[in-house]
Amino acid sequence: MNEDFYRGSKSGTLLFFIGALIVIVSGAVTETLTFPIRLTNGLILLVMFLLMVFLQNKVKKLTYQIYQAVCFMLMAILFGIVFSSTTMFFCTMALQCVIMLMHIDSRFLRIQGNIMLCLLILMGIPCFMGFERAAKPLEYVTGAITLMGVHWLCSILAKSIELRDRRNHEQELCLDDLLKIVEDKCDEARAATKSKSDFLSNMSHEIRTPLNSVLGMNELILRESNDDTIIGYACNVENSGRLLLSLINDILDFSKIESGRMEIVPVRYHITSVVNDTVNMLTRRFEEKGLVLNVNADPSIPGCLFGDEVRIRQILTNIMTNAVKYTDKGSVTLTVGYKKQSDEQLILSLSVKDTGRGIKEEDKEKLFKGFTRVDQARNRHIEGTGLGLSITSQLVSMMSGTIDVNSVYGEGSEFIVQIPQKIINSQPAGEFGIVRRSSATAKYKESFTAPEASLLVTDDNKSNIQVVEGLLKPTKIQVDSASSGYECLNRLRAKKYNILLLDHMMPEMDGVETLQKIKEENLAPGMPIVALTANAISGARDKYVEYGFEDYLPKPISGKSLEKMVMALLPPELVHLSSEEAPPDSAPKETPPEEKAEQAPSGLISRSVAMTYCGDSEELYMIILQTYCEEFEERLNKLYDFYEKKDLENYRIVAHSLKSNSLNIGAEALSAQAKAHEFAARDEIFEVIAGDFDCLIENYKAVNAEAHRILEELEEKLQGTQSF
Repeated sequence: MNEDFYRGSKSGTLLFFIGALIVIVSGAVTETLTFPIRLTNGLILLVMFLLMVFLQNKVKKLTYQIYQAVCFMLMAILFGIVFSSTTMFFCTMALQCVIMLMHIDSRFLRIQGNIMLCLLILMGIPCFMGFERAAKPLEYVTGAITLMGVHWLCSILAKSIELRDRRNHEQELCLDDLLKIVEDKCDEARAATKSKSDFLSNMSHEIRTPLNSVLGMNELILRESNDDTIIGYACNVENSGRLLLSLINDILDFSKIESGRMEIVPVRYHITSVVNDTVNMLTRRFEEKGLVLNVNADPSIPGCLFGDEVRIRQILTNIMTNAVKYTDKGSVTLTVGYKKQSDEQLILSLSVKDTGRGIKEEDKEKLFKGFTRVDQARNRHIEGTGLGLSITSQLVSMMSGTIDVNSVYGEGSEFIVQIPQKIINSQPAGEFGIVRRSSATAKYKESFTAPEASLLVTDDNKSNIQVVEGLLKPTKIQVDSASSGYECLNRLRAKKYNILLLDHMMPEMDGVETLQKIKEENLAPGMPIVALTANAISGARDKYVEYGFEDYLPKPISGKSLEKMVMALLPPELVHLSSEEAPPDSAPKETPPEEKAEQAPSGLISRSVAMTYCGDSEELYMIILQTYCEEFEERLNKLYDFYEKKDLENYRIVAHSLKSNSLNIGAEALSAQAKAHEFAARDEIFEVIAGDFDCLIENYKAVNAEAHRILEELEEKLQGTQSF
């Protein structure tokens, strides 16, 4: 029962009880009735009262209301009889109308009005028939009209209250609907954010997996080749790969900032190191465009500061890269200065001024918007996502800094970044002493050797294992490999290693599950375990540390990053730092120029596509083909096994591996087909897989046979060249 009905029921019951007492007591006082009649009246009223109390929560609302109304009318009749007064009857009936109003129910008041009308008609018969002790007609009519007026007013009031309540209810419903719409929109926004996060994760993994092989193998070519032509080709591959990687990083950084997960991590750093490294990294780009790079750094700036060194490097790199892209001739000037605010605080000022194309006045407000590029008709051939300056602006804002732009269209632009930093050491940095070196001619030299150290790399992709082995070869570390989580556990049971590199996404038992097994069995007490992953999304490091990894390495793996991490994690007594002088180069290799291979006649494998992933190196292509063929039987058995068991999660991982490796050898059609199977497994649509499984297997067998044929052809060609 609602609150209004409960209040009316309770008040009516109480008043009815009081009325019953009045009937009994007044009868005794006036002695209008005999004792037996008064006793009978009292018992009747007592029974009605007890029934009223008992039925209050036992019957339907309307039934109880009608019962209560009838009880009050009987009490009104008894009042009239006891006091021998029609007026008392009418007054009691009017009081009952007011009491019934407590229910605030117009439907009930209509029913009550009908009951009361019938009762009035019955009570009017004695009056108009002239019975003894009956009221006179005028008295009856006056009382009846008054009673009906009271009832009418109560009905109007009840309707107005109901109308108010209905409007309030409708408003509540509208508000509930609005809240529901808002909640639905929030759910949609959260779902969209999750979808975007999943997309970025997948995109990162999809692109980084083949890019890891391309850049890793290409770095090995740069290290081991002495042929200037090949080094030139490899440098072009590296530049293109790094550009692609920077585009991916821009998108991921933008996602981090947008989702609020980008964090500023202040550390102590040297400003000279930041400037020198950034200049050296971009030197080749300036040389390629024939631009002059001027660096004006205030030697009095405090040398050791406290701030987010990584983000400051990123800001400086972004605005300098932007200057190079939009400057066709002339120069770019980097100015590093500061404004001291106190003994512990300064404003670091970074200014990059170019003699490039400039920015129109109306385009300045668009500069820092995401995915927006100004003057597109003129700048349509310049690569980029349009995110660099947007990310820069937001990073500067997160560090409580400012970024300003001064530009004259057609003459050049100047970007001025000012960021507050703490002073760790007020000793002046002095002359920056920037030594510019071109990455094209820089000869690789390992930073350390550790022949007594051992390392285990676990990855289901043999190309990735080959990259790690090749990158660590100069360090003389003993590198063992495992292609699955189970094999990794067996190797750890048989041998103790200093470091474990563990891939995250592997079939049957992924990296996280393998790590849990290692900890459960205590197979590697004190050994640092590093996660290898292509899912370099926002919060990746925190996620892997939470899993229990020491750290993580994003794919594509950088040789420099790999060496730096391994050197930091190895016991110091096993690390032998290399001398500053590089060992003498080996004799130059005689590599005759060869034409690119044409596409295979069968059309199953496009060798021109494969060459783009191998830096135009047939030797690297042979290695990848050989690995592909060696993995055929194992991968085929896994496809059959997981398909028959309907193990969609592991099937997805194998299909993902087939997709990436097939694309690496140039089998685009098979790669696309495997991608469809991967997505169907991810979405748990087994019917799609079942309908195309036989076709996938036949195509895989055909591509493998073609890969064998091309491999034999390349081996014969290589042998003929060596014989010649």
